[in-house]
Amino acid sequence: MVAPASQPAVSAPVSVKVSIAVPDTDVVLAGTLLLPAGATEEASVPGVLLVTGSGPQDRDETLMGVKPFKVLAEGLVAHGYAVLRYDDRGTQGLGIGQSTGSFAGSTTADFADDAAAAASFLAEQPAIDGSRVVVCGHSTGGLVTAKLLGRGEVPAAAVLLAAPSVIGWELLAYQSNKMVRETDKIQPTGLSDDQLDELDRVQTAVIKSVAVGTEEEQKEAARGAIAFNVGLAGGDLSEFTPEMMDAAIEQALAPLRDPWMAYFLSYDPAEDLAAASVPVLAVFGGLDVQVAPEQNVERMSAHLRASRHELSTSITLESQNHLFQKAETGLIMEYATAGEPMQPLLIDLMVAWMDRVLED
Repeated sequence: MVAPASQPAVSAPVSVKVSIAVPDTDVVLAGTLLLPAGATEEASVPGVLLVTGSGPQDRDETLMGVKPFKVLAEGLVAHGYAVLRYDDRGTQGLGIGQSTGSFAGSTTADFADDAAAAASFLAEQPAIDGSRVVVCGHSTGGLVTAKLLGRGEVPAAAVLLAAPSVIGWELLAYQSNKMVRETDKIQPTGLSDDQLDELDRVQTAVIKSVAVGTEEEQKEAARGAIAFNVGLAGGDLSEFTPEMMDAAIEQALAPLRDPWMAYFLSYDPAEDLAAASVPVLAVFGGLDVQVAPEQNVERMSAHLRASRHELSTSITLESQNHLFQKAETGLIMEYATAGEPMQPLLIDLMVAWMDRVLED
């Protein structure tokens, strides 16, 4: 590990580039530690670790021209919290960030190891009060945080932003189907309600089969989805040779069999969330189509009740999307135009809750 030197008190936040070695791997995470004015070893401050969502992400969680984690870090440091954010493992080789290792083939469990190393690193910094470190995961970064909660590796508290609370295959199936229906309202596909229902059914069958089905059940589900889509396009399935069908089935299943995706589809965060020994704040966007509140809020609340920590709670910000932008539809196509992510309302909410739990 390469630790930054203790920082002198200054009138503005101090940004320090850091490197974090992940034990027992070849991964070195490149990150940025943002320290509030006046943070020193003699005047230590609480710290927040930010954990990105799915796909290879840089430390700002850059997506469609917006930088949610940059906004969140700057908002939190203005309230006196130090913030550590880092590029995902393997992003150096992908030209996205500076962290080494391999992104391909890594799973949520591997990313949890990275986050654990980063949380330990943050807690050890001279200007940080190691007893007041919060892990904050966004989207599937919330699943990484859940893994740490289950392992007892969250120092003081956790914040879950738009984090799934259901098993992965259920989330992906619901997400896929909801996106189709919400998009259809704006850009009509011409499909009837019965056709949309059947599309829901065949998509769900394929996704579920990869999580819990046999090889033959996976192929049969993919074959059914292919037949439905060929029919929608006005094609003739009888024109498919066995070789063509085998290739189409493999093409349909391959993305779901990727190591990260396969792990995600079968991972249920319920047990890890219920095992939390520290307080947890879960925040959802009311217009989120990726982690839909109607699927996730009640179950998240149940998991947190099971943990029996009186300061744990779930809150929904009704007009906000998956990136906590003020939104109209919540659809992904809106992310680039909906304005700044991680709205001040979210940051103020996080700060008020963290101030309370870290004082207790």
